[in-house]
Parts: sequence; structure tokens; C-alpha cells
Amino acid sequence: MTSAQDVHDQVWALLDAVPGINTYDGEVPSTPPLDEDDRVHAYAVLYVSAGRRAALMLDGTQSSLFSGFQVTCVGGDPTRALWCVDQVRAALLGASVTVDDREHLITASETDPGPVRRDDDVTPPRHYVPDRYDLFIP
Repeated sequence: MTSAQDVHDQVWALLDAVPGINTYDGEVPSTPPLDEDDRVHAYAVLYVSAGRRAALMLDGTQSSLFSGFQVTCVGGDPTRALWCVDQVRAALLGASVTVDDREHLITASETDPGPVRRDDDVTPPRHYVPDRYDLFIP
């Protein structure tokens, strides 16, 4: 049976290898690194779903996994946040996760993540985009 932790670990390894951005696994330090202009350096935060089991065979065995994850891309301004999105998408879309010696491709979610948002509840303020990805493991 597919391990949610194994899927997480493989996705994290892909995200953590993206050059030029800081990466965090579900938690962000209260004072992330800043660029020279005192705005937050681009970073990405991974939030992985445990997935949903599904039966694809007539015997009812729920051995397939519909999973997904969110990568929230953040920057000190909209330009940095969107640059982060581009770097993360380039690294993840079409990348594969190996389960039971078979490769499964990461795809973009069919939902639009919406506009770049501004968070004024933190200092300094940040701009972010919560981008979703899908993974189907039959």
C-alpha cells in the first residue's frame, strides 16, 4: 500500500532542490531571510495531503491513492512571489514520484490559484500564491 509519508518525502526532496528559493515543510520561521531591500526573500512552503484511497478494481480493494499537495509561494512583493511560482512549477510539473517501482507524474491542479495576495498580518508584509498539485497513484 502506498505510504503517505513516502509520497511526502519524495515531493519534499523535489521542492527542497529548487535553486534560489528557501523551502519550508509546513512551518515558516517567524523571521524568514530578507533581501537587501529588507523585503522577504522568495520562499515556498509545502503542505502535503495524506490523500484519499480509492478502489479501482471490482474486488473493492482500496489500493489506489488520489493525493495532492499545496506549495505556497511567497515573496516580499508580487514579482518575487510570481518568480517563486515559476521556479516551483518548473521543478515539479511533470516530475515523478516512484511508488512500487513505478513512476507517477505530478500534475497541476485544475483550479486556478487566484491572484497574488498580500499578507499584512506579518512583518514585513508578504505576497503569496497557494498553488495546488495533483498526484494519482493507481
